[in-house]
Amino acid sequence: MDEEIGTEILDGATTGPYERPIQRLLVLSDRLVLAGVLLAAAFVFFIALEVVGGFRSVDRAPLLYLFSALTGGNFTLITIIVSINQLVVSRQLSTPGELRTQIAETNEYRESVIETLPANDVAPVTPTEFLHLLLRATRESLARLEHESDVLEDGEVSTDGGDTEMDVDADAVDASELVAGLVDDLTDHIDYVDELLRQSDSGIFSALSATLTTNYSQHIFRARELQNQHADELTGTQDEALDQLVVLLQQIDVARQYLKTLYMQDELSQLSQRLLIVGIPAVFVSIVMLKLFAASQGMLFSTGTLTVLTDLAVTVALAPLAVVFSFVLRIAAVARRTVAITPFTTASQEL
Repeated sequence: MDEEIGTEILDGATTGPYERPIQRLLVLSDRLVLAGVLLAAAFVFFIALEVVGGFRSVDRAPLLYLFSALTGGNFTLITIIVSINQLVVSRQLSTPGELRTQIAETNEYRESVIETLPANDVAPVTPTEFLHLLLRATRESLARLEHESDVLEDGEVSTDGGDTEMDVDADAVDASELVAGLVDDLTDHIDYVDELLRQSDSGIFSALSATLTTNYSQHIFRARELQNQHADELTGTQDEALDQLVVLLQQIDVARQYLKTLYMQDELSQLSQRLLIVGIPAVFVSIVMLKLFAASQGMLFSTGTLTVLTDLAVTVALAPLAVVFSFVLRIAAVARRTVAITPFTTASQEL
């Protein structure tokens, strides 16, 4: 995603979560790249510690304890993550009847989305295109609200008997300003999310990450409060547009939560796969170092060579932990940003 996109877009309601470099690194970067950066930093730190501090890996007993602990820890870590993966896989195992129910419910949601769209479009199958469809419909609904707000500001109120002219009182001006404020905030946000989607691929996380900046509960509350407190000042078209806007925002939130479910399953599966790929060499290196120190009677390498070799082996042995850290960090960030569903919100979603 573009590095220049990530500014605050909804004052007091939603802030772009990727505007700080550290958050871009922890949330949006490739997980294996992040793990590699962590391991490289650890290796440099070990070397610098020994060079600056004058430490040397000459005593074999502490190294035996170190690699023994790393071997046991990696076995435990890999076992736990694989067990979690089995739990995720078990959720995907269903009977034909359960599968038919899931498909029927998913199709029902897609049909309900189509019914709320002004142009009877066909819902796409890719996450990004589906969100594009919802965002486009929301943008059209906002355009209707904006048009009616301009009419209200000019003092033209539509009635069943036709268009009549009336003086604009203080309440009508307040209602018009509230509608305009809601339209401006949501328009900026929709444009922001749409731009993120245009710059991303069609993957699940690309679509989900663009919606992590959402906090539609606040906007739904503002729309309902506007309808409740200024019902007499709103035109029929405005009231209808507000109802449609609320429905569309709820549909987007449902899509986001469903994408989160798919993302979690996919991410945990990738974590298990990559942990096994990284973990087996890490355990192998630890066992080799254990045998090396346990079997050797003397110094097989010079002090400098042994120091670099030990630091490199420790770094490789820490690879599974770095992979787990990088994956779980993003999973936790996504869960925290989407913990509440409409109409509720949490402090973490206000960030």
